[in-house]
Amino acid sequence: MTSDAFGIVILLVEDDPLLAATLRRTLERLPGACSINVAESASEAEASWERLGPQMVLMDYRLPDGYGTDVIAKMRSNGYQTPVVCMTAETECVSEECRQALAISSVIQKPVQAEQLQSTLKMLFKAAAHTPATGSGNARRIGRFRRVRLRGTLTARNAARLLRAARDEKWIALETTPATQADMTAMRSLCAWAGWLSAQGGRLCILAQTPAIRRHFEAGAGTFVDIIDSPDTLRIQSQRLTGNAERSQLLSVIQVSSRREGMDLHDRTQ
Repeated sequence: MTSDAFGIVILLVEDDPLLAATLRRTLERLPGACSINVAESASEAEASWERLGPQMVLMDYRLPDGYGTDVIAKMRSNGYQTPVVCMTAETECVSEECRQALAISSVIQKPVQAEQLQSTLKMLFKAAAHTPATGSGNARRIGRFRRVRLRGTLTARNAARLLRAARDEKWIALETTPATQADMTAMRSLCAWAGWLSAQGGRLCILAQTPAIRRHFEAGAGTFVDIIDSPDTLRIQSQRLTGNAERSQLLSVIQVSSRREGMDLHDRTQ
């Protein structure tokens, strides 16, 4: 289930329908509209986390098919650094050691009080509000690439926020959705970013899994950005020292140099 609001994406994992509805209403009252997605089991939580790339997770400890901490551990191993608040009536089961190992932001004791939940989430909510809607540190890795999901139209403003969020990364894969578009200013920012990453020994790829999206980015990015059609192709790219774009640019330089040398030789023989 997903709310009709737009904004921060929150994954709420709770198998009790009544409590889930209550928590959802509490979350919707927080400043800044958010999209709230409810999962009722460990398996559903993993699938939703993978599919949505939420900017915050509110996780129940005991679920019908497992433990919330196991879900968190699996997603952390996949590279997701999403802030997580764990809810449990058995707080002793989520030890300080466990919290640190799984980077759990906070543990709230059940029954959850609305005031306590709001107080706990306000700082995390504020931090998530500054995470670009086009991507975040939640993205897992494919090979050496950090995978960042793009949603909707990529504008120059969102591109700048995306660059700041991933400033410590050198290998970036921007994963598109069928609705993803980028304006020309954002395209120029991506090209400049790709050049900088290349100079640092990194690479920028766009994972465009539909022909229409590939054509859209190929038209704007030219030879500056590698356009990849599948995660498997991206894994292969991560093992290469140079990407397609870099090889194309190098070939262009060689061709220009060869033409100039040919012209110089022609002038000397005249």
